[in-house]
Parts: sequence; C-alpha cells; structure tokens
Amino acid sequence: MHFFGAGLNLTIKEGAILEIGNNFAVSVDARINVAKRISIGNDNMWSYGNTIMDNDSHPIYDSSGNQINHHRDVVFGNKVWMACHCIILKGADIPDGSIIAAGSIISKTSAINNAIMTSNGRVIKEDVMWKR
Repeated sequence: MHFFGAGLNLTIKEGAILEIGNNFAVSVDARINVAKRISIGNDNMWSYGNTIMDNDSHPIYDSSGNQINHHRDVVFGNKVWMACHCIILKGADIPDGSIIAAGSIISKTSAINNAIMTSNGRVIKEDVMWKR
C-alpha cells in the first residue's frame, strides 16, 4: 500500500528509474526529480515539503567543455522516516532505519543504520527506531 499526498511533483526523465518498495507514504508538497535512479526501500514515511533529486537539473561544464556534474543515484534503505523540509541530493545513500531531522540537506552516504541524521549525514543519535 502506498500513499501520495496532494501536491506531489514527480518528474522522471526518459530512461530514468524510480523504484518504490512496499508501504511507502509521502505527505504533501514533495518534489521528486529523477534523471538517473532513485531507489526507495520498504516502509518509508516522508513528511511534507521534501525535495529529492539525483541530478542538478542542468549541466555544468569545465573550460574544456566536459560536463562536471553527472547524475548520481539516490538510495533510501528500508524503514526510513524523513521529517519536513529536507533536501536529498544526488549521491545520497540513506541506511536502513534512519530518521532524517527536519530541514536536513543530505548529499553523502551514511554508514550507520538506525540513527538520527542531520545535514550531510551527520549522526546525532544512534540505536533508535520509529513506529507509525
């Protein structure tokens, strides 16, 4: 069973992949922008006003004309709860059991399961769990 709140803005570019596990819920006014791959594990629950992007929405080039900002996967493990107004950027890998604090901006991989995370995957509390 899935729940998608009002105002969901979902953009999936041609050839991109959005994988959603079982029992997913996202509240109102979320934005999900997929240009490569976003994978969401089972039993994820997201609050309102979140943005998830695996891309920068536009290319950036160096002085030689080579693109320097390639798309990178975003992965959410199982049982992730994301509070409101978070921004999850390309390259983020959120481990199982994570709780993402309100207003966090995450673009890195965190290796600690069952933890409360804040901006750039900084763990502020370990050995936590949440229930619906």
